[in-house]
Amino acid sequence: MTAVVFIGPTLGPADARGRLDADYRPPASQGDVYRAALRRPRAIGIVDGYFESVPAVWHKEILWAMAQGIHVFGSASMGALRAAELAAFGMDGVGWIFEQYRDGALEDDDEVAVLHGPAGTGYVALSEAMVNIRRTLAAAASAGALDADAAATLTGIAKALFYKDRSYAALLDRAGRAGLAAAAIDRFAAWLPGGRIDQKRLDALAMLRRMRDRLAAGLPPKQVRYHFEPSRAWDAARRAIDRAAARKIDPSVLLNTRLYPDMFPLVRQVQLASDFAKGAGARLAGIDPPKFPDTEAGFDELEARLGKTVDFLKGLKPAQIDGAENREITLTIGGETHTFTGQAYLIRVALPNFYFHVTAAYAILRHCGVEIGKRDFIGPF
Repeated sequence: MTAVVFIGPTLGPADARGRLDADYRPPASQGDVYRAALRRPRAIGIVDGYFESVPAVWHKEILWAMAQGIHVFGSASMGALRAAELAAFGMDGVGWIFEQYRDGALEDDDEVAVLHGPAGTGYVALSEAMVNIRRTLAAAASAGALDADAAATLTGIAKALFYKDRSYAALLDRAGRAGLAAAAIDRFAAWLPGGRIDQKRLDALAMLRRMRDRLAAGLPPKQVRYHFEPSRAWDAARRAIDRAAARKIDPSVLLNTRLYPDMFPLVRQVQLASDFAKGAGARLAGIDPPKFPDTEAGFDELEARLGKTVDFLKGLKPAQIDGAENREITLTIGGETHTFTGQAYLIRVALPNFYFHVTAAYAILRHCGVEIGKRDFIGPF
């Protein structure tokens, strides 16, 4: 296998195959790049990817793939986002959208997000990407179909729309309400059918050309300048993905698995373990615990949360903890107020709860067949 490319609403496989002979796959989600890299292609291209209801492609799996000597390209949509975030590590970004994210001109994920149909429709786009609207309005201003003020107004209107609701019909409908002259709206509407720009498609095609040309020139194995650092979360995720692949289980199923219906799922067990760890350090130090939103939807986000927890704990100074065994700590538990000494809080509340949730997370993974054992739970001495 020479190349694997993840596409969807941005570019269909029939259009793509004429540009590059590759294994075209649906939009990437967490674990897909890792699974593709196991086949050892010379290159992987990411155009489209899931991000909302399905865990997004993980930075760690891209870094791992490149460390295995595989070139990873990104453009247009999720690929442009990840390429901008990992450009310093050697991921190859292609196109105007990537450059805008890399240079900080664009920051919001919703710039490339679209509503799309299911696989049976070929992931047909059902809304318009903000980046396409931006480029189209700029082109209209250059062509004289809009003046600069009208283009700026329409850009603001489009940006204010929820990404699933963005379309040129919705934009034109709201233009009049925003006070734009009817003549200006009509002039733009007449220009639009022949002038609209699909920047995402243009960038995706540019990536395929880049991959084709570099593969034809004899693309050597990727050389990286970083040391890929495995982590317990990465090892557990790999085992989970491998096991899930063998059993054809979506990794998101593991995150929502419970030991019993009235117990929390894996994702919540990890969140609570993080909460009790950082809460213990903060309260013993006499400061407020940092607040993390419980929005993690994938193994990469859980690893990031655990990393932030560890960083916070490492940042505490011994002087902040010294004497904390006698510090008074007041908590509300089950609607009742309880006051502990620092020592009693640590022994009776913080540590038991921390280990309860870590043990529950371990039990869920083991129950699902993830090959972890006591050494993974205890860690290195």
